[in-house]
Amino acid sequence: MSGEPDAWEILDFLCQISTLTWGEIMAQMTGPSHKRHKKHHSYPIDSVGATAQARLTHLHLDEVTDELFRFRLSGVKRLWGFRADEVFHVLWWDPDHQVCPTDRN
Repeated sequence: MSGEPDAWEILDFLCQISTLTWGEIMAQMTGPSHKRHKKHHSYPIDSVGATAQARLTHLHLDEVTDELFRFRLSGVKRLWGFRADEVFHVLWWDPDHQVCPTDRN
C-alpha cells in the first residue's frame, strides 16, 4: 500500500463487500448500458503481467491456485488476490492498474 488514504479506501471497500455473497459480488456490473461488463472477476495467472507472474512463482502461489481474482474499486484501482473456497486472500493493491494493464490505461 502506498499510503494511509489508500488503506482507508481498501478497508472501507472490504467492509462493504464482506456483507455480500460471492454470487452478489459476481453479479455486479460496470460501464454504460451498451458496454456493461463484470466489475469483479477472475483471471488465469498466465494473463497477468510478467512481474506479477514472477512474484507468484517466487511465493509458490502458482502451486496453490491457477487463477487470480480482482476487485475493481474505482477507475483504475484494483485489489488482487485469490479465492480459496469462500475466502479472498489479498495479494496486491494495484492503484494504477499495472498487474494486468489494458490498452485503455
